[in-house]
Amino acid sequence: MDSRRTGPRNKSYSLRHKRRLVQQQNEKDTKRTALLIDQILNEKRNIVKNNTAVRVVQEIQEIKKEKNENSNKNSEVQEIFPDPNQDVSVGSIIEETSVTETSIDLIFDEIDEAIIQQDDEVTYRYSDCDDSDSNEESDEEFDGECNSEESAKDICQKISTQLQHVFGQWAIECLIPKAAQKKFLRKLRDDMLKLPLDPRTIIKAPKHGEVHLIKGGEYCHFGLKHVLKKIVANRIFERIIKNDIGLLINIDGAPLGNDCVKNLWPILCSDTITRRVYIIGVYVGKSKPEDVDEFLYWFVEDAKLFINNGFDIDDIQYNILIDGMIFDAPAKAYILGVKCHSGYCSCSKCEIRGTYRECVCFPGEVGVLRTDDKFQAFDVYKNQGYQLKKTIICEIPRFGVVTQVPVDPMHLVSGSTKKIFLILRFAATKHRLPIAVIDKISEMFIGISPFVPYEFARKPRDLKFIKQFKATELRQIQLYTGVVALKNNVNVEIYDNFVTLHIIITIYSNPILCRIPQWVDYAEKLSTIFVQQFRNLYGTRYVSHNIHNIQHLALDVRRYGELENFSAFRFENFIARIKRLLRSGNKVSEQLINRCSEIEMLQEKPSSLNDNTDLRHIHTSGPIPDRLKDAIQYKIAVLKLFKINCHDGKNNYVYIENKHAVEVLNIVKNNSDVYVVGRTLKIIGSLYELPYSSTDLGIHVVSSQQNLELLYWHINSITAKLFIMPYKENYVVFPILHTFRLQS
Repeated sequence: MDSRRTGPRNKSYSLRHKRRLVQQQNEKDTKRTALLIDQILNEKRNIVKNNTAVRVVQEIQEIKKEKNENSNKNSEVQEIFPDPNQDVSVGSIIEETSVTETSIDLIFDEIDEAIIQQDDEVTYRYSDCDDSDSNEESDEEFDGECNSEESAKDICQKISTQLQHVFGQWAIECLIPKAAQKKFLRKLRDDMLKLPLDPRTIIKAPKHGEVHLIKGGEYCHFGLKHVLKKIVANRIFERIIKNDIGLLINIDGAPLGNDCVKNLWPILCSDTITRRVYIIGVYVGKSKPEDVDEFLYWFVEDAKLFINNGFDIDDIQYNILIDGMIFDAPAKAYILGVKCHSGYCSCSKCEIRGTYRECVCFPGEVGVLRTDDKFQAFDVYKNQGYQLKKTIICEIPRFGVVTQVPVDPMHLVSGSTKKIFLILRFAATKHRLPIAVIDKISEMFIGISPFVPYEFARKPRDLKFIKQFKATELRQIQLYTGVVALKNNVNVEIYDNFVTLHIIITIYSNPILCRIPQWVDYAEKLSTIFVQQFRNLYGTRYVSHNIHNIQHLALDVRRYGELENFSAFRFENFIARIKRLLRSGNKVSEQLINRCSEIEMLQEKPSSLNDNTDLRHIHTSGPIPDRLKDAIQYKIAVLKLFKINCHDGKNNYVYIENKHAVEVLNIVKNNSDVYVVGRTLKIIGSLYELPYSSTDLGIHVVSSQQNLELLYWHINSITAKLFIMPYKENYVVFPILHTFRLQS
């Protein structure tokens, strides 16, 4: 019994032992191969530097040959010593080792790819080299083929420089933390690619800015001179030849974060032509600056210097002028030292005195207009209770503190619209709407949401979030969606009052109509009617500071043009960008200096003002007129102010020559001319008739059935893009006001 058991046991043990020996030998072979690969990689770096890379090919071929021999040998041994219990293949044994056959092949592929490096001037091609025994002959062929004017060391240096530039651009644009940058550089570092381990070596940004300790915090001043240099550079890039530089200044406060006690008070500047925003200085503290004159001192000194003496650069002198200062109501009261918006004499444009009806309100007519001279004299408005103290802003030359400080359209329009909906939703008045009506209006807004084109950042949402609505949402309601959603859902008096405000803001926002004095005069008269209707409809107590100031918008429109020209939207967006640059609440001024310097180092080129058309996505699906049958067809056309997508039902409607509403079905290019192909929409009426017909503002009710005739127009004949939305069984089209193209 024992002898019978011993035989098979010994035989099985012998086979397992031999199989284990084979596995150990295979592991040694694979490890030896891996070491040889490492040696080849190290030698390869030196070989490439000396332009003798052909030898690497021979070494790789030898290693591959050795690998194949080892594989054949292992397979033969496994066939001699099979496992009595299971089939054991070479692949299964190799898979148990640290370096598999697949990984070896991948390593060889990586070696081949690493060696074959292509450059703009030099290309290494090992596949064309002759595998002869004479290395000298191979070297001669290789040298003759490459005909390199740069050494491999120079090529690696060039690659390293380009890689550092790309790395720096990526790190700055994506706001990558320094710790992550260091880890990534360690992964990239190589003996051939001499990359630094510290990202600060790559991102060497010249620092612009100085930090001053003032009462309540610290102030980081970048300087108006530095801003003017960038404005001139951008104007040169955009081919704007004009020696007068008008500046808009914005000063406002913002919390550093939701859970941070520190506040930012940036002084921002914008060129009136390019509308790009720049930083002049930033205050950082736990509250607003205790001494506003100390906070503004460096900015005012710079302004006085350049306004009086001009700005010289490259032997060209530029005339500098502060064209206006834009504040919201609390910041205006703080900076100018005047009564806050809740005070009786708080209107910055007229001498009206408010009354108290549970709160301070302004139900009366517009008072005597304020003047710059009286503001400079101080005593007159001090006695009236408007001016509380003198401001250093008065020292700026050729700047009117009354006439050149416009009411902010962003807060005024959004605040007035929000007040109307809050009254309809929550106020204890006879005009408070039932919940069922509010839900019906909300359904209308949500139903419009799928029709919102590219040009709007936000889509309509439920009115239950009205308290959280952003200024862009409220502006969209006032100009476009509100007159559709409220129609037939509220009584005639409420709707007519809302439409009156809609017409006023539409005229002021239209870059064509606001330049026609008759239209501005008409809107000014409508604003007085609106305030009176609003008071009679909702009550005196709701005629707030914002409602009253709608009557003063005409003064600023006559001076600055459409509302977007002196709106705070661009500055509010830039403040959000500043906050994203900061990574913590510590050393905020130093972070700002570093981040702003890094961004400037990228030398970001602004978008050109030239209204060129970018055509994308060639197709052949038509439709196309017979006259243009040989033209190239495109799906998308990107213009300066808007984008057309003929295959997207909400982005293919345009306004042609101020009279045709057109659905764009195709975009074609014939030689150098670009045309839009489409069908005109059937206009069946206006959305409202009182107090003014909507058709005169370009707002039409159109039929859901199109005209069948296929027409085409030159792309330069497009006046604006259209916002189309459902209305009963038809549609309403609105010209998107900020897409109007002014014809020269």
